[in-house]
Amino acid sequence: MGATPSRLPPMSLLALTILVSAFLLFQVQPLVGRFVLPWFGGGPAVWTTCMLFFQVTLLGGYAYAHLLSRLLRPRQQALCHLVVLLASLAALPLTVSAAWKPVDSSMAAGRILAMLAFSVGGPYFVLSATGPLLQSWFTRRMPQRAVYRLYGLSNAGSLLALLTYPLLFEPNLTRVAQASAWSVGYVVFVLGCSACAVTVWRNASAIEAQEAADVAAQDAAADLAAAPVAAPTWSVLLIWTALAALGSIMLLATTNQLCQDVAVVPFLWVLPLALYLLTFIICFDRPEWYSPGWCTLLLIVGGTGSAAALARNVSVGLPTQIAFLSLALFAGCMLCHGELVRRKPHPQFLTHFYLTVAAGGAAGGLFVALLAPVIFTSFWEYPIGLTACCLLAGVVSARDREWLFRRRWPESTLLLGTACLAIIVFFLGRVVLIDSGRVGHRLAAGRNFYGVLRVYQTQRDGNDFVEMHQGNVIHGSQFTDSARSAFPTMYYGRDSGVGIVLDRFPRPGGADATAASPGILALPALPGKGPLHVGVIGMGAGTLATYAHPGDRYRFYEINPQVETLARARFHFLDQHPAEVSVVLGDARIMLEREWDRGENQRFDVLIVDAFTGDAVPIHLLTRECGQLYAQHLKPDGLLALHISNHFLDLEPVARGLAQSLGRPAQIIESPGDAERHGTEPSVWVVITNNPQFLATLGLRRPHTQPQDRTLLWTDDFSSLWQVLRGPGK
Repeated sequence: MGATPSRLPPMSLLALTILVSAFLLFQVQPLVGRFVLPWFGGGPAVWTTCMLFFQVTLLGGYAYAHLLSRLLRPRQQALCHLVVLLASLAALPLTVSAAWKPVDSSMAAGRILAMLAFSVGGPYFVLSATGPLLQSWFTRRMPQRAVYRLYGLSNAGSLLALLTYPLLFEPNLTRVAQASAWSVGYVVFVLGCSACAVTVWRNASAIEAQEAADVAAQDAAADLAAAPVAAPTWSVLLIWTALAALGSIMLLATTNQLCQDVAVVPFLWVLPLALYLLTFIICFDRPEWYSPGWCTLLLIVGGTGSAAALARNVSVGLPTQIAFLSLALFAGCMLCHGELVRRKPHPQFLTHFYLTVAAGGAAGGLFVALLAPVIFTSFWEYPIGLTACCLLAGVVSARDREWLFRRRWPESTLLLGTACLAIIVFFLGRVVLIDSGRVGHRLAAGRNFYGVLRVYQTQRDGNDFVEMHQGNVIHGSQFTDSARSAFPTMYYGRDSGVGIVLDRFPRPGGADATAASPGILALPALPGKGPLHVGVIGMGAGTLATYAHPGDRYRFYEINPQVETLARARFHFLDQHPAEVSVVLGDARIMLEREWDRGENQRFDVLIVDAFTGDAVPIHLLTRECGQLYAQHLKPDGLLALHISNHFLDLEPVARGLAQSLGRPAQIIESPGDAERHGTEPSVWVVITNNPQFLATLGLRRPHTQPQDRTLLWTDDFSSLWQVLRGPGK
């Protein structure tokens, strides 16, 4: 039955072409993400928006394959695809032009989508269409299972790409070299796919004749025996879409949860995506391995652990959080994709199936990337996704009357239903508690592309504060009583690294700015040399403005416009001091680059890097290239202060490496904080400067970097999160 092998490309060529296309499809995702991430602040939403583009383009590729196979004859299909393949070569070599760098922080998601469309849209579209199109050409040749196993092969190629990127390509090749290697691979793919298309074009008449004979034979058999294959109903299409959308929501929401409190790095993109693809491979290539019962048990363990880990936040180690979130993601996606496979159609409707699954994936991406930031003021999508997976597990468990507990289906169903309900109640209860004032009385809240911000009036350590929260991290705090409202709090107290720098850096007359502050170490005054020009990367509530003196100029760089709005509306740091304060909205690195290109050397006396997204570190602000930019905007004896307090990452080696690359000594300044009296928290700052006179005043602090101290130099091309992960209990 079906066309003979001589009329079609060899199966080895077919399989290899599908494998290469899938590999390139998922190699380009983290590669392009590395280009885009630093331009838009380095937050989790950048990767989520990239994923949305890839999902929507994948849907376009599947739609193209579906329409091509349904509306055109084999010769026309082959000719059309050959033209598209050759036209896509015009997009090579792969590159993302620096002209796409944003000029401000508005419309970030739209700019990312437009940039990706122009930069990689054509090749990605062609790669997306390859799997379903080639499978549709050969549907009549292969039995039903073999066709869907090619889908498993495609996902295996995707998984291979994701695993090799952080382990092989990223550590050893620059971004430009990676893009060049990918472009060569794409040319190889075009040659292989063109060979398949040419074979179909040459043998189109024979293929059509064989197909006509097959259809006649099927019709004759249908007259004598079974009814013809029925097309999927609308209810079936909706179920396919919902299952695919739920899996996509779990993927993107889990990635957001992982990245918002650590760092947005390829590994934390790749791990969830790899698990997501692994479930596709298992379910489509080995459907017998799918067990709803075991998946539900894993979901219960992973979901409960995730809820507990997120509720406890930073007291749970990063490996533990990753383990529980990954387990919940794997179990939830196994349920979604396992149920998809159970409902897969006859190969005659293969492209319908793939198109619907892609539509569901794109719908999930639209929900997480575009809709959720508009309709929610918190990261509700992860609790919603996990809750929906629990409901799905309950439905599936009720349907499958035998699984782990053989012949005891009522008891097992009751057990699973109770456990899933407990997770639902736990998660929804946690979200309600957070939003209804567990932290304190909520004064304001908002969410945009750059994250979730809330302002609370709360009580902590016997004091009343107004606090700015991003996720579970406090980014600014102010005493509510007027007597202490001008006190610098949190990580910015007068005994912190930044407090010592701003209090002790040379001023007119050498006045001792800390002498009037009880309990704070007073250091010798330095000769004055005029008002300070201070740059601050990361605004928070504007706490550092408390250090301003008359005549000083403070220039804040802040990527999130909502931060400035809340800082001015709910806090009073910016209007309590007589300095000239300006705010530049946009990614600090890009804004500093543009100022330099315009000939605007800021000549800062002090430049403070205090940028965090939640508790995550924007890596592009700690690289050698960015350090050189900082040095350009500093006076020769100016000072660079880095805030490196972090629950998960030990950034001291990175700060030392940056100082070493600049040829300047570094000092580490740790302070224990005094929450009860001054509202301050423990902090770690690094001071980098060529000013030996000022460094001499820090003699009571930790000594200069010693030769045996570990140093790491991050660059735009090479940075490793694993090198700076803190161990348990550190």
